[in-house]
Amino acid sequence: MSNDISKSPEMLQKEAAIKALQQQLKSRKSTLKGLKTRLTNSKNDIEEVQYKSSTRIMSAMERMEELKQEVAALAKKVLKLKGLSKGDKMALQDMADTLGQDDMFGEEYKAYQQQKAEHLENGFSFEEDAKAKMRDLFEGLQVKPDEQEQKDIRKIFVKLSNKFHPDRARTEKEAKEFHEMQQQLNHAYQNGDIQTLLEMERLLLTEEIDLSDPKAYTVDVLQQAIERLEKELSFIENQILRVRQEIKNLKDSDLGDMLTGLRKAKREGYSIDDSIAEMEQGIKMFTEMRDALKDSVELGRVSPKFMDLVMGGGPMGGGPMGFSSDGSEMSPQEMMDALAEMLGGNGKGMEDMMEMMNNASFEDSPFEDAKFQEDQSVKITKAIKYPRAKKCSLKNYVGRVVDVNYNHRGQLEYTVSLDSVSLSDLPTIAIKESVEWDEDFQDIDGILEKDLVACKARDTEEESHISYRKLLHQYKWSHLDKAQAERIRKILLTDHRKNDQENWVDFLNQLDFPLHVAIIGLLHVPANTKAEILSISDMDFEDGIIVNLQVEGNIGRYPLFDLKAIDEKSTLNTILDDYSEWYEDYSQDNDDDDLFF
Repeated sequence: MSNDISKSPEMLQKEAAIKALQQQLKSRKSTLKGLKTRLTNSKNDIEEVQYKSSTRIMSAMERMEELKQEVAALAKKVLKLKGLSKGDKMALQDMADTLGQDDMFGEEYKAYQQQKAEHLENGFSFEEDAKAKMRDLFEGLQVKPDEQEQKDIRKIFVKLSNKFHPDRARTEKEAKEFHEMQQQLNHAYQNGDIQTLLEMERLLLTEEIDLSDPKAYTVDVLQQAIERLEKELSFIENQILRVRQEIKNLKDSDLGDMLTGLRKAKREGYSIDDSIAEMEQGIKMFTEMRDALKDSVELGRVSPKFMDLVMGGGPMGGGPMGFSSDGSEMSPQEMMDALAEMLGGNGKGMEDMMEMMNNASFEDSPFEDAKFQEDQSVKITKAIKYPRAKKCSLKNYVGRVVDVNYNHRGQLEYTVSLDSVSLSDLPTIAIKESVEWDEDFQDIDGILEKDLVACKARDTEEESHISYRKLLHQYKWSHLDKAQAERIRKILLTDHRKNDQENWVDFLNQLDFPLHVAIIGLLHVPANTKAEILSISDMDFEDGIIVNLQVEGNIGRYPLFDLKAIDEKSTLNTILDDYSEWYEDYSQDNDDDDLFF
């Protein structure tokens, strides 16, 4: 006789409820993990930008300002040397006047200098204070649990903390382990991280029920397990809501605006690292000019070092300074004018860079000198390693050029979108890892021109796109149970010519309206408010599918992601649950494009 036959209907029902709750909990934990990763990555990115801005960029600005003033002072000394033409003197005077000004880097730099001076005067570390302010800003964006949930979280924390306090350790090794646990507990409690506390409670204090052994439990034990799982699921759902809101708070803050601007700039071929590299080049240029002018002052005449610098083209880059753009020889006056313009200016370049950090407004630049144009089919000739599968060489892979930009060395770099044949050749691990990290496994960035050759196309762009979507959705939903994953795939791949939202709209439009639902409460409408979906309205880039909703006699447009079925056992509940899983991923992708990766 099988174990199932010996169990009562009530037992079987409760076992099924436990399995369903466990599966749901697994899915929601996966969602929470993704949200927490996005939030952490965004904070790390902001801290990195803050570090580069307050240390490397500002330090480079300080060094360039020092060198600029040195060059200006030396130019004045060279002016006093004999043998200079009237034109040379005018050019040197212009250089001295221009470089002697103190507005090269604009107001942002002046504010930084003033803040740093104040910190040094008061004995504070400027960098440490900046980090502390960043932590305070992040803390201010946190969403705290409500009063009741905070009490529940504290109960779990106190129970674990008392059980594993270092004073209760019996050995030195155990004391060390308890100390590490206590640190983890404190961190989780301070951040309202109920998921970590629950995981520790389950691991350290809770005995899991063995459903394969009916003698190991009773109906009451099963009911207790159900209640524990339901409570844990409620905790996880609440933390999901808090993390979502914290992500939104960060995105809407000045920090979020800054990071959005920088990421947009990076996509358009210009990053903060490029700015650093350019300033390092500027430091080198100023250093060479200072040394050449200094040499002239010491010799009492225009030195060979200075002439080598001017005629050899060091600071100008790309060719001798002694020749104009049309290749004709430049006069001394023209050389000095060019040098003064290059070294002096009015600080507009740096102000543009600082403005870029705030709003990153760029226009597309043509690359007329590019050997390969967009949409052209090319083959990779170098054994480039695939980013997420180092053992996978991309040599002989074929794709289409989708973007071209200059890197910080002035070299043309291409982004190649792999065709359907190459996609089928990618190792499974490469696709799985890329999907897990929310990375595009089709587009390969940073390929140099010398590592590509033109070739004949092996498919159409549409065929390539279809292959990509099939592979993407094959692996994207692997964290869900098979039935739900298959339902979502079927909807999203109904029409390969349409995107995810369009396929969802087509699917939802087949339902019999009106649909009886309730508000989840993620937005401004109170939770559990009864409503009716009258029809599908349209699609929104940020909020997904928008429906025409009737609430207490009022009709308006409302995002579908904040709606749930009233009947949890209905087909509609399954559909909205599937949509919720899809929207969670969709909103992450949107944030990746705009702010989070």
